[in-house]
Order: sequence, then structure tokens, then C-alpha cells
Amino acid sequence: MIEMRKHLQAMFVDVRQFLLTDGLKRLATVQTNARGDVTKEFDFLAEGRIIEYCGREISEPVRILTEERGEVRTRSGPARWTLIVDPVDGSENFARGNECSCVSLALLPGEELPRPEEVVVALVGGIFSGTSYEAEKGSGAWRNGEPTRPSQTSKLSDAMVTIDFNFKGNPGVSRLF
Repeated sequence: MIEMRKHLQAMFVDVRQFLLTDGLKRLATVQTNARGDVTKEFDFLAEGRIIEYCGREISEPVRILTEERGEVRTRSGPARWTLIVDPVDGSENFARGNECSCVSLALLPGEELPRPEEVVVALVGGIFSGTSYEAEKGSGAWRNGEPTRPSQTSKLSDAMVTIDFNFKGNPGVSRLF
């Protein structure tokens, strides 16, 4: 699993470098994705870099599930890995220079229906800050390579909770808020 963590780290470093240089100038809308959201050029190009990396650097077949392109396969045959990619999680934030944007990657074995409990390695990396959070199933979690520990907060009233109210396509729910 260490090798796969290193691949996710390398993808994050490459995509972050692109986004902070050329990506900042690529703000045009290039398509509408399957969910009906607009795809910015920086998102599309960053996603392409991850796909190219997988095809070039990972010798086993990888099925890549992307926000902008859908399913992409790097080689023929059954996938050894499924990689779920959101190259710019918080695209509108990134386009506005808001630090609440990141690269999100999750790796699962094989090509079964993706379920959160099947994720074996994941990385979320802050685009502007460079801070990366990684987790490996059964091995722990790291922030910038240093081990982290779970929160000691046990009361909900002491916790910080965030909620995404993006109920696109369900006007009945969105009217409640």
C-alpha cells in the first residue's frame, strides 16, 4: 500500500503545481458534466494529468471514476484498482482564489461498486496551502506525513460540523432552506 500512497502523493504534487501556475489562468467553462455542473478548463486539465499519470506510472489496469469525464480505464482487462478523482474539489472556490479547495483522491481494490468502507488509501490535499491529509485502511492517518490522531471531542455541542446544502435537481428540498 505504501507504493499506492506514493502514487497519490505524486498526483497531488503534480496537479497542485499545475493549478498554481497555468491552472489559475484556465477559468473558461469547457463543458457540462454528467451531473449538470459546469466544468472549468482547469478542472478538466487537472483531471487529465491524473489520468495520464495513472497510465504512465501504474503498470496494473486502473479504472478511474472522474467528476468531469466519468469512467476512464488505463489498460484493458479487469482493473486492479479503482481511483475516484475530484481534481479540484471546490472548483468555484479555486476560481475565486478561496483557500477552501483541494485535490481529492480515493483508491479502492478491483472494480466493484465503490463503497466508502472499501477505500484502502485516500488523500485530500489543499491546493493553496499544500497541506495533505492521507489515510490508509488499518494503518492510520497522516497530515503532511506526520501521524495524526482522532479528535478527542465526544459531545456534539463541542464539535465543528459542516453540511453541504447543494440539493441541485431537487427543488422540493432546496425550498426548505
